[in-house]
Amino acid sequence: MKSIKIVFAALAFFLLCNTAFAQDIIYKKDGTKEKVTIEEINPTEVVYKKFDRPEGPTYRVLKSSLLLIEFADGTIEVYNKGTEQAGESEEPEETENNLYASKLGQNIISINYLHILNGNVHLGYERLSKSGVAGIKLSVNFNVDDVQSEILRYQRDFTTGLDVNLYPTGQGKVKYFLGPSFRVGTVSSRYYDYWNGGVFMRDEVRKYSYFGIFFNNGFNIQPTPKLFLGFQAALGIGRFSGGGVESFAEVDGIFAFNMGYRF
Repeated sequence: MKSIKIVFAALAFFLLCNTAFAQDIIYKKDGTKEKVTIEEINPTEVVYKKFDRPEGPTYRVLKSSLLLIEFADGTIEVYNKGTEQAGESEEPEETENNLYASKLGQNIISINYLHILNGNVHLGYERLSKSGVAGIKLSVNFNVDDVQSEILRYQRDFTTGLDVNLYPTGQGKVKYFLGPSFRVGTVSSRYYDYWNGGVFMRDEVRKYSYFGIFFNNGFNIQPTPKLFLGFQAALGIGRFSGGGVESFAEVDGIFAFNMGYRF
């Protein structure tokens, strides 16, 4: 009898622990998700408290704004129609994209493989908003060899940048973005002088302080929720100063094929 009581006590403790750590997850049509403790589901609303604030305020959300609810016991309730009140419906393809977007993280780390051709390493980190319609990207680019590249006129010795990316249709498997982009740092360029007879006279490297502003756009591709691919092209103006000459401005551009990890 004593052993039976011990078994029942252990089961009760296990169930209590499960209940204490159980959480429901609501997935919204805007691509966001939230860990909650659901208190009530009525014909039009879901009433809940935030999981990490069990003593906090009670929230209400329309069922028409939800994709699905994943309950603590593993069951799933799907809302793949539009608002019951307005009688609207959502296309299956759009619903699938929103569900996929809800699985995507808000952080992206990446490397620009095109810059490797120019002897540089270009690393980027982007933080996206909860809604997925905007992101702030920080980047750093540095030269890893002393060989002057012949691909571009100016060698990016060291630059750092800020991109403000806007996603008109939010997040998903393939999404377009656009926005302003800024770069600042140091660049260098090699100049050769020759006599008319072809006799080599001088090989000079000039270094400049650099500031660039661009209109940026491209596509982000998510073959899986974790694997990130990005194609970027930007056109703008670069301003150069130093190098033993007066400051001047030239048309400049950014081209990138980024690959990275999303979490």
